[in-house]
Amino acid sequence: MQRTAPTSQSAGNTSRVAACLVAICGLVIWHGASATAVPQVDCQPLPTPSRTAQQVIAPRIIINGRLMNIVAASSALSPQDFAAYYKKLWQGQPGRPAYVENTIGPWDVVAHKQGQCFYTVQIRPDGKGGAGALLGISALDQDFGMGAVDFPAPADAEPLTHMVSRDGSRSGNTWLLYSNAMPTAVVAWYTQNLHAFGWNPDMPPGRSPAGTILMYSKGYDHAGIVVAPLKNGAAITLTVMSQ
Repeated sequence: MQRTAPTSQSAGNTSRVAACLVAICGLVIWHGASATAVPQVDCQPLPTPSRTAQQVIAPRIIINGRLMNIVAASSALSPQDFAAYYKKLWQGQPGRPAYVENTIGPWDVVAHKQGQCFYTVQIRPDGKGGAGALLGISALDQDFGMGAVDFPAPADAEPLTHMVSRDGSRSGNTWLLYSNAMPTAVVAWYTQNLHAFGWNPDMPPGRSPAGTILMYSKGYDHAGIVVAPLKNGAAITLTVMSQ
C-alpha cells in the first residue's frame, strides 16, 4: 500500500473542515458520536430558492451521534430574502411559524423539525450583496453514541463536538475541543509532544483565516490540527484520516 503524502491542499481542506465545524457546533447540541461507516440520511432534501448554487460539503457524516448532510449554498438574494424563503416554506398554523430563529456568531439560523428530520439553514452575507449559507439535514431517529477523543490533546481540553465521515476507503474523525490555554500555548504543546506519540510533522505550522494549522502523519494516518482563539482560551479542531 502506497502512502499518500499530505499537501498544501490537505492543509486547506483541514482549514475548511475547521471553519465548517465551528459554524455548526452551536447548533449541534445532542450527545455523543462515533461510527466506522456512515449510512444514508433518510430525509427529504432541502429545496432552495431559484438560481442558488450548491456544493455538497458532507453528504454523509455523523455529528454528535446524529446522521447529517451538509450543503454549502450561495445566492444573489440578500441574506434577509434568503431566510424569508424558508420562513415562508415552514409555516404551520395560521400566525404560528413552524420554525425557530437564532444567531450564532456571524450566522443567522432558521431551523425546522419535520418528523424525525431536523433542518437548519445558516445564513450570512457573502460580501457581494448576496447570501452564503450552510444547509444541514439531521436524522433524529439514529444515535451512534459517544466517541472518545482518540488523539493526543492538552490535559484541560474538553470536547465540544465530534464528527465522523468517510471518504472512499478512508475514515475521518474530527473533534472540536476547548482549552483554557492561549492558542500559542496549545500550538507549543502539540509541537513539543506529538513526536512522543509517534506523530511526525509534515510541514511547519502555517496560518490561515481559520487559525494556526499543523499537519502530522503516523504510518498511513494523517492528522490536521487547527488552533484558533476562542473566548478566554483556544478552539482546537482535530481531523484524523485513517485507512
